[in-house]
Amino acid sequence: MAKGKGIPGLGASRWYVKKWFVELCGSVPPVIVGLVGGYRLHQEPEHAVLAILAIAAAIWLAGASALKVVAAKRQDEQDEPQQVHGGLRGALHVLHAVTANACGMADGGIQKLRVTFHRVVPPESSARHAESIEQITDYVGRGGGGAGRRFSLRAGVTGLAVRSGKPQIAERGSDDLQDYLRELRDTWSYNDGEAAERDHRTFSCFALPVSSRDDRIVGVIYMDSCDRGSFSAKAVQSQILQACSGLGRYVEERY
Repeated sequence: MAKGKGIPGLGASRWYVKKWFVELCGSVPPVIVGLVGGYRLHQEPEHAVLAILAIAAAIWLAGASALKVVAAKRQDEQDEPQQVHGGLRGALHVLHAVTANACGMADGGIQKLRVTFHRVVPPESSARHAESIEQITDYVGRGGGGAGRRFSLRAGVTGLAVRSGKPQIAERGSDDLQDYLRELRDTWSYNDGEAAERDHRTFSCFALPVSSRDDRIVGVIYMDSCDRGSFSAKAVQSQILQACSGLGRYVEERY
């Protein structure tokens, strides 16, 4: 993937822009022309040798074209979002381990802590502002899953982190579910449906915006915990920010 084009989403590319299809379109016509020309030459005895050469060349071209199509298809598979973001997921595993250790979580935080990355979805027009983020990796820790979901930038700790350009920490105010849903609506601007879809086991959240080389915010690192106050200690925040800075540099270099 070429650098400088932003962080790709998880939507599959259209078939007609795939490399294998482009190779196929460029390879089939010459093969047909070669075979037809060879057949016509074969009808004339004095051109029998040329006919054999033309047909052999067409067969050779067909074989070489097939190899190019196969190679292009493999390249397309490597360019699929799940493969493109494989390195990012590896970095998130490291961040998860560092954060769990900083928070003093048993069993590496597998059951309590989860970490993921969202890209800022570019606006359709340069005159407009971004309105949403897309989760492009499954959660590392606590059940996984989640990739492909989109969230509005008007709501939540991730939205605030992107809008403000600064790290954000949020703590759940009440154990009561109804109080928590009310907090999500009143404090964090979620609508009823969005609030209901939130993981109700979450008590602590942390979000850090990630910028490109030209200082545009292109993504946000998000993590949450089932424990209260997981990210409130200054020492913990310092370790998380240091680990996130490394992930941010990776994003800058990779995309």
